[in-house]
Amino acid sequence: MSASAWYGMDNNAGLMLGFSPDRDAEIQFILEQFSDSASAPVEPLVPTTDLRYMFGPKLRFLDQNNGNAISLTGRVLFGRRVESGTSYGVFFAELVAGYKPSSALSFTTAAKLSAFSSTEIAGLGFGVNYALSDKLELIGEVTPVGLDGGDTVWAAGLRYRIGDTGLMMDLQGTNAIGRVGVGSMIAQDDPRFALTFTKVFDLRGAKFY
Repeated sequence: MSASAWYGMDNNAGLMLGFSPDRDAEIQFILEQFSDSASAPVEPLVPTTDLRYMFGPKLRFLDQNNGNAISLTGRVLFGRRVESGTSYGVFFAELVAGYKPSSALSFTTAAKLSAFSSTEIAGLGFGVNYALSDKLELIGEVTPVGLDGGDTVWAAGLRYRIGDTGLMMDLQGTNAIGRVGVGSMIAQDDPRFALTFTKVFDLRGAKFY
């Protein structure tokens, strides 16, 4: 089980919970409010900055740590605005391939697709992580977008693992209006900073009865 919470400039905030019934599967639930920056796109690309929810499965098909040539994961999310009324249902899907040429360096490629109302956005992201130590890591990603999408989306920053607590802290600069799903594919003109805390819980051996 994992939990993430984040807050950033322009009032972007969110919470994500993940429950893993199997080592290669996870069910995710996300609440997020997009950036309300005046430099962010307007309707129909960003129909609302109200609180939104998303949920869906994440599956791991290949794992380089288990002898596969690459790692491969897929995720599908469905969601909508929390408030009823003129809300848009949202579909998001991504397929992420990862390769680690060494213990310190890893590369990812992510094909992404999102759709809501009559708007469709596709993107192909390229990421790199480099571990400066066993606790500190450089992270970065750039995602050119197409179809109804606008500018290229980017994010870069630092990830710090706090001892053996299972707690991680990310400090990132980005031009995306959100962190997860469709919000991670829409760029605003002004860059912003965000702080994320992630906790991984080891529930092996736990009994839920």
